[in-house]
Amino acid sequence: MSVAAEEPPRPEPTLRVDEAPSGAVFWVLSALGAAIIGFGIYGVIHDSNLTVPGSFIKWMIGGLLLHDLVLAPLVILAGAGLRRFLPGRFRAPVQAALVLAGVLALLSVPVIGAYGASRANPTVIYSHHYTRALIILFAILLAGAAFGVLRAARTSTADGDDDDEA
Repeated sequence: MSVAAEEPPRPEPTLRVDEAPSGAVFWVLSALGAAIIGFGIYGVIHDSNLTVPGSFIKWMIGGLLLHDLVLAPLVILAGAGLRRFLPGRFRAPVQAALVLAGVLALLSVPVIGAYGASRANPTVIYSHHYTRALIILFAILLAGAAFGVLRAARTSTADGDDDDEA
């Protein structure tokens, strides 16, 4: 009868709160992000006859509240639940697919709800948005499953133990 060698415990990753992000990549991407935000604000103000800044601000605040009060708590709950039931090698792909599916669902609400539709311009909201949203959702879930299978195959050949992987 053979006894399997006991693996040494894996160290917990340490999070250093006192370390601020730094480095060239961080600063370049921060500058790029600030420029994109600035361009968007300029566009809202410059084309105010088209963008209706008051309505834009309401949608922006509503989107932030929807994210912070609905999407983020659901993601945290789903992540915690998945941690209990999924092997380590499947967690990240499934969690990523669920986050993307949640974002898709939130972004689809105005289009599927036909907010902004007008009899004066029926082309503003057109087409079969339910079908397109379902196709994109299917693609997201399929990609998550594919990455999960690939990750499982790669990690099973590496060490054979998947219970403690993140």
